[in-house]
Amino acid sequence: MTKYTERLVPSTRFVAVDGMAPSVSEACFVAPSAALVGNVTLGQESSVWYGATVRGDVNQVTIGDQTSIGDRAVVHVA
Repeated sequence: MTKYTERLVPSTRFVAVDGMAPSVSEACFVAPSAALVGNVTLGQESSVWYGATVRGDVNQVTIGDQTSIGDRAVVHVA
């Protein structure tokens, strides 16, 4: 029997674009494989789950309080 240990490789979770960096409160959860890019504001007690991406590179994205962005979701605005 082979013993296997899974290792999560964290991505770049918080990426600034044109000087705008994501704003996240301490009470939020952002998974290691999630990404917040650019002008993104995450409300109190909100979460962004595994593999999800929230892109505020073209316009502002505001996620309200106690909101959950599910696994592998993509949020982007034009």
